[in-house]
Amino acid sequence: LIIPAFIAFVPMGLILVEPDLGTALLFMPSLLAMLVAAGAKLVHVIGTCALGGVFGLGIVAASLFFAQAEKYPLLRPHQVERIEAVIDSWQGDERFVDSRGFQGRQAKMLLGAGGFAGHDEERARALINFSSLPERHNDMIFAVVLNRFGFVGSAIMLALYAVWFVGALFTAGVSKDPFGRIIVVGFVGMLATQAMINIGMTLGLLPITGMTLPFVSYGGSSLLMNFVMVGLILSVGLRRPERLWRDSFEFGATR
Repeated sequence: LIIPAFIAFVPMGLILVEPDLGTALLFMPSLLAMLVAAGAKLVHVIGTCALGGVFGLGIVAASLFFAQAEKYPLLRPHQVERIEAVIDSWQGDERFVDSRGFQGRQAKMLLGAGGFAGHDEERARALINFSSLPERHNDMIFAVVLNRFGFVGSAIMLALYAVWFVGALFTAGVSKDPFGRIIVVGFVGMLATQAMINIGMTLGLLPITGMTLPFVSYGGSSLLMNFVMVGLILSVGLRRPERLWRDSFEFGATR
């Protein structure tokens, strides 16, 4: 697993330099999904995930500790504040709701105001405007969707995501080309992780990151790359295997 991990770490490192921690986090779930599709043993993959998780938690803990002393923090100050804002929310600490916890609190207020069926356009627009929710057109778009269309609308949106993911995985399943199958699984892993992180941070379960909700958030390069992924998946789906094609990843001599 060292060589594939090194290949993934190269773009991750470049993105971290920007800095964009949220986008860099998408590479590891995508890599693990591709490794499983390529035939990696689950024992090895799970062991790698466990070690990576322990290492990641150690980095976060060390960063929070050293950031207080402002001595070579491993995370940037705004990233530390976002992690602390989630911890404050879990502990019910409201001392910082008007500073580092403002965006998360306003997002949850809009979520709760949506109710079961949401509001009409005029009332929803008024609630969203008076909430002063930062980045409501991209990072926090899920709060806007739930406020306007309620639980029903958000459930429909999640169902559409499920249809997209299942359709893409079906495309990967019928493909006999190893490269085609791997890239489709990688795209599914990346977009599914991105959607879960965006929804999780809006619900207050995860730290807020500058990560868009795929196909829903306003965006330029992000939306463009999402449709590039769709085009590549369609390309794989249009090239159906011929009859009696050898199974994927069977590169040995013909039996």
